[in-house]
Amino acid sequence: MLSFIVCKIKEYSYYISSETPAAVIDTVPVDLAGEWLQKSCRSECLFLLNEQIFPDTVNSLLDINPDIRIIGTSYILYKLKNILKRKMNLCPVRGSGEIAIGNDRIRYDCIVRPRQPLQLSLHAAGIPEPQPSSSTQAVNSEASGIVLCYCSGLSHTETLLKKASEGITEEGNFNTSIYDLASCDIREVAHAVCSSQGVLFGIPQEDSAESSAMWKLLCDLPSSSLSGKAAAVLTNSTGNNASCFTVRLSQLGCRVPDNGYQAAYDPDENALNGAWEYGFSFACFTGGRPNPHGSHLVKCLICGAIFDSSLGTCPVCGAGLDQCIPVEEEMVNYHEDSDRSYIILGGGPAGLSAADAIRKRDRTGRITMISEEPELPFNRPMLTKDFLTASLRPEDLVIQNEQWFKDQNIRFLGQTSIVTIEPETRVVLTKNGDVFSYDRLIYSLGAECFVPPIPGAEKRGVHTIRHLCDIQDISKELRSSENVVVIGGGVLGLEAASELRKARRHVTVLEMAPKLMGRQLDDKTAERLISSCSEFGVEIMVGVSITSISGDEHANGIVLADGRTIPADLVVISCGNRAVTAPAQSAGIACARSVLADSGMRTSIENIYACGDCAEVDGVNFKLWPQAIEQGRVAGANAAGDSLSYANIVMGMSFTGMNTGLYAIGDVGKNPQKTYSMIDYSDDKGKKYERYWFTEDRICGGTLLGDLARLSLLEEAVKTSMSYSDFTARYATS
Repeated sequence: MLSFIVCKIKEYSYYISSETPAAVIDTVPVDLAGEWLQKSCRSECLFLLNEQIFPDTVNSLLDINPDIRIIGTSYILYKLKNILKRKMNLCPVRGSGEIAIGNDRIRYDCIVRPRQPLQLSLHAAGIPEPQPSSSTQAVNSEASGIVLCYCSGLSHTETLLKKASEGITEEGNFNTSIYDLASCDIREVAHAVCSSQGVLFGIPQEDSAESSAMWKLLCDLPSSSLSGKAAAVLTNSTGNNASCFTVRLSQLGCRVPDNGYQAAYDPDENALNGAWEYGFSFACFTGGRPNPHGSHLVKCLICGAIFDSSLGTCPVCGAGLDQCIPVEEEMVNYHEDSDRSYIILGGGPAGLSAADAIRKRDRTGRITMISEEPELPFNRPMLTKDFLTASLRPEDLVIQNEQWFKDQNIRFLGQTSIVTIEPETRVVLTKNGDVFSYDRLIYSLGAECFVPPIPGAEKRGVHTIRHLCDIQDISKELRSSENVVVIGGGVLGLEAASELRKARRHVTVLEMAPKLMGRQLDDKTAERLISSCSEFGVEIMVGVSITSISGDEHANGIVLADGRTIPADLVVISCGNRAVTAPAQSAGIACARSVLADSGMRTSIENIYACGDCAEVDGVNFKLWPQAIEQGRVAGANAAGDSLSYANIVMGMSFTGMNTGLYAIGDVGKNPQKTYSMIDYSDDKGKKYERYWFTEDRICGGTLLGDLARLSLLEEAVKTSMSYSDFTARYATS
């Protein structure tokens, strides 16, 4: 049996064998990793006994010793793999057994603890049983000001939080105290939080021991001590972890300014600056003072939304400020107050944008929005990006609240269906018999999900995702479902699959096309995306032919043409959508697959405008969020008497989920009539995969998978047709 010697660095322990080959046990924080790496770099095995791991330290060890065996429970290895996203020699263990190291063997047991992940225990001379750290950071029991707390398993969370602390201090009205749950008594931290004027939580990776520690703190805190206290979250983790913590803070009665600040796992300078600014803004919010830095509009490079940077994250798609660029606020030079009646059909983003554009130009005209949905206009993309949280707190998705509509004197009528538009008399008739007269009409009824003619698609358990009621129904059925099938491998289908997998269900995506996202992605990028989905636990099947959805009254499977049946307790169909054109066609408005509009968003009938998912300009209907917003702005402005023109916006395709990110824009080598050159880059750790296509010495398209740090460079390059030499020079310094 191998004999081990025990070596300690502060409160963290590691163990090195006295013989070669060596084995190292557990890790240390990255700032203590120098000595640890010297003694462990030639080890054959790394044993992870405890839940607390330090990924950056492991990453450094793998750079030196990429073939080292990493041994631990499946839970710990799964967590490590999702954080580092690189090739590793992982050896999961379960139950009891032995591990060979050279000619010797070490016996192990997996210890089961109530409501906690398995813990690995080794049995060899010199290896004591794992003991909890006895180190306790001194805590001021009379803490005041703003408290910041985190768990040091992920060093980047600590980095962001310290940057936010600098912003709070700069605001000048609060002192700050930072607590690490890994080394502090949770009861003392709870006392400090309850004694503070505000608290900022650094939220780590989902499904981690660090996240569990933070969640335990929030569950132990008494609502009586937190009611009315300013609180917010800051995270460098993807997914809905921050949303869950925000919901919990609201349940405790805290004053929560927004959905928190979110950055990438390894934050760059922009993300750190954003954390500083968020800390400054949070201090202003805590003290009830206006932010002297004022409003700063930014544009999200993922979805194109324009919003105030003080929100910290994009309200439409959840992207962090590191994936946004500053923009100038719209300058409106045209004003004409009138007694006109503006009727807007539809309660989506295009209709809301039109209403806002009208009111900026006409302060007295009467504006009425008529929507079939009961809710105020909301951020529809979040239905698939974060529907588990959205189904619980739909109010968080609302773009503008009721007070905004009152302040703008805009009447909103929900749950109202349009039956007829009569252009001759300029009236609109609703299903319940109401008649509305208009001087200007804006048609923005959007689109509805397309359901292919699959036998059995009408069964219970088969859903689409377009409305809030859809995700609420899915969330209810999910409780009794184990196997979920998503039909359609586009962005929305993959987003839904990612969310369903987070709910610990077996998820299969069926794509009827021979390739995944064949119009947007080249073959190699598509293959890597499928591989990333598989690592996350989602199976992608392409080129399938669906015969029917089986089951009696409720779906229980998908029958394929080759005779296979895929089990399915729940089916989500995501096969695109169709523009709502029936009322327009009945009114005599020119339509093709959607309502035809010119560059001013005018239809074929005078005083009627169209915008959003139901409209097309120059034969193009993108059905994308930024296009809908811009079309609505142009339609509303022109309805009020201004003279604006809409030009189709070049936007990339983006996907965030499955622990990865994807961005594609432009021509990615799809035109057989063109000759392309290409830059192909992937790092050794497997975290980055980038491809850039050039034709006639200018960039025409590109794809990013994994790391989206060069997203802004790629978008700018494609939109400006940057030359090969200019692009490579910028690439080298980015």
